[in-house]
Amino acid sequence: MSEDIHEWDAYSPEDDVCDADLGDERRTQRYVAIIEALSHRPDASVPEAFEDEASRQGYYPGVSPF
Repeated sequence: MSEDIHEWDAYSPEDDVCDADLGDERRTQRYVAIIEALSHRPDASVPEAFEDEASRQGYYPGVSPF
């Protein structure tokens, strides 16, 4: 049981997306940055989760289908 808890403590959402390939290196980097920012502050709103205006602006095209 304690091993399961230890494994969970070592888990990071970035582990799931670090090998993502979205067809363009910039898009992949943006996706990983979005996951990192939101996972570090899961209770924050989108404006609060991103440290600066450029990061916030990068979020919206990253999640928009268009």
